[in-house]
Amino acid sequence: METPNSAEVATDASKNASPTTTTKIDEITAIQDSIDGLSLSMFEALRKLRDAVAPESGNIGFGQQVVTTAQQQQDTEDSFEEFCQAYKNGDMETLEKVRLATGTASTTTTTTTITTKLTKKELRLVFAKLEMEKDAKDAELAGTLASEVLEKSNQVNRRVDDLKGMDRTKAEQMIRIQQLLQENQQVSNELQQAYDLALERRNQVRTALKEQTCQALGIEEEEIMTSTTC
Repeated sequence: METPNSAEVATDASKNASPTTTTKIDEITAIQDSIDGLSLSMFEALRKLRDAVAPESGNIGFGQQVVTTAQQQQDTEDSFEEFCQAYKNGDMETLEKVRLATGTASTTTTTTTITTKLTKKELRLVFAKLEMEKDAKDAELAGTLASEVLEKSNQVNRRVDDLKGMDRTKAEQMIRIQQLLQENQQVSNELQQAYDLALERRNQVRTALKEQTCQALGIEEEEIMTSTTC
């Protein structure tokens, strides 16, 4: 029986090893990403609330009038009348809601097979129950979305708190800013000096190459200038 050598074992180990990728971003970029995530979370929360509360509306919060209690009661009554009319017309979705709310056995929901019709009083109780369930779902949705937004907000706060120098006072921060400005100016001056030196050295090298070329070819610089102008 052959035994694998160390090279083969190392090769197999490297193939089976899971690749690890490390992505590093600066702290300011991480904070900006967190703020973008918070904005997106708030937008999604508003969109989901709009779809849950008023799916027929394309906008929420703009150009809407204040709804009074009387208007709310009238809207509820109108919704109830539509619910009753849909029930009488044998609407499949409405009949299924009634069946689930009353706990009756599942039957073929057609207008010809339903033998027991609920009275309007019974329908009002069913409608009230459905509205309570809808309000409970809306409240649960609002709580979930609020938790998501708060978590994103807390994430931004944590990243800001972890920034270096956040424990400094305003005066200390101004002193540090002045120090950084001075250091930046010093580095800028050093960069300019290095650039000037490099430019000077380049010109020296060009001049030396020109002189060496002229000597190797046995021509004078004046002749080169004349030939180039002609």
